[in-house]
Amino acid sequence: MKFNPRVSSKPGKVRKALYTATVHQKYKMMSSRLTKEAQKETGIKVLPIHKGDEVVVMRGKHRSLTGKVTEVSRRKMRVCIENIDRENSKQQKKPIFFPPCALRITKPFVTETRQAVLDRRHH
Repeated sequence: MKFNPRVSSKPGKVRKALYTATVHQKYKMMSSRLTKEAQKETGIKVLPIHKGDEVVVMRGKHRSLTGKVTEVSRRKMRVCIENIDRENSKQQKKPIFFPPCALRITKPFVTETRQAVLDRRHH
């Protein structure tokens, strides 16, 4: 059920908004929730995913696997995690890309700019 009048419920409009979003809009869309422990440490619930974050997979075949984020693709709107890969038909290792909504951040990677964001958003 739709509650926000500014957000469309039509799938075509939602897809178009994803594909035509600008870089700073995609940065915000590439956010993921923090685990309960991380929420208590930082004081916030949601952060944009960053290379170096430690995450746990919450959905799918790879549920409960953990690892560090090695790549964040804003073009694909997907995140790659180290040591979670698959073999193709030539027995080569290929990384698996996950949507950020399927992940939880267990330990955020903190840089100077990210610390400023955490300080600003902490209540």
